[in-house]
Amino acid sequence: MERGRKHWKGIGTSAEKKVQDAEAHMEKAKAKYDSLAEDYDRVRTGDKSTGRSFGLKGMKSGAQLEEDLKRKLDAADTDYASRVQAAQAQRQDLENQTRPETVKKLQELISECDSALTLQLQKYGEYTRWILMQQIANAGV
Repeated sequence: MERGRKHWKGIGTSAEKKVQDAEAHMEKAKAKYDSLAEDYDRVRTGDKSTGRSFGLKGMKSGAQLEEDLKRKLDAADTDYASRVQAAQAQRQDLENQTRPETVKKLQELISECDSALTLQLQKYGEYTRWILMQQIANAGV
């Protein structure tokens, strides 16, 4: 019983953690997207603090920087969208499959434990009755 309970508890806990991890990755991707969107807006509006940038190949003009940020922004948008879908799929699997299955299995274990306990109590009752009958019989002799 204990082994089964620990097994199903582990499955449930693992599924919950997967959902939390997927949601954390989604939030991280959203933060990256938001940061890139702010940078892109600053470059597009002509903010002087980001007009030129120094890269590995030398200085970048505003147009090159804007194009580079646009490419990164599109990639971040795609990543964020995929992370949202993954998190939603994990949550849906947890709520529609894993939780109900875990609850059902735990209820089965509880029922099995109850049945075993009932059987043991019946045996104890019969044994106690037998002992009493023996004592009565011995007292009458």
